[in-house]
Amino acid sequence: MNDTDLKGEPLVSLVAMQEHREYRVCKGDHDPRGWPVRTRDDRELGKVTDLIIDEVALSARYLVCTFALEGRRVLIPTGFARLDERGKVVHLDFLGREDLHRLPSYGGLPLNSDDQKLVETALTAGYADSTHFS
Repeated sequence: MNDTDLKGEPLVSLVAMQEHREYRVCKGDHDPRGWPVRTRDDRELGKVTDLIIDEVALSARYLVCTFALEGRRVLIPTGFARLDERGKVVHLDFLGREDLHRLPSYGGLPLNSDDQKLVETALTAGYADSTHFS
């Protein structure tokens, strides 16, 4: 799959925020780095250790979550996370502890479009399996 537009420019250019000190979270926005990540059954998985930034859109695309028990890092697309500013917690309302095996380990950038689809498919697999359309 081609990850460029008609002019050859990248559609998405992802960078780790911790590697680019010039990037800051905008005033008034939430910075979840260091916040605990909790499953739908309110169990703590680990902490947000970094943000993956889309340089084209200038927005956070993924949260990097490091699991406390395994030390494994995974990506959570920002659209799948609910940020609780008051409690300083990231909630994964769709994910239980039993679902963790589906999440691929994150080994660093770059990510190609297939890697990104793999993350999203892993997160939606349980939902799709339990949803029936009539």
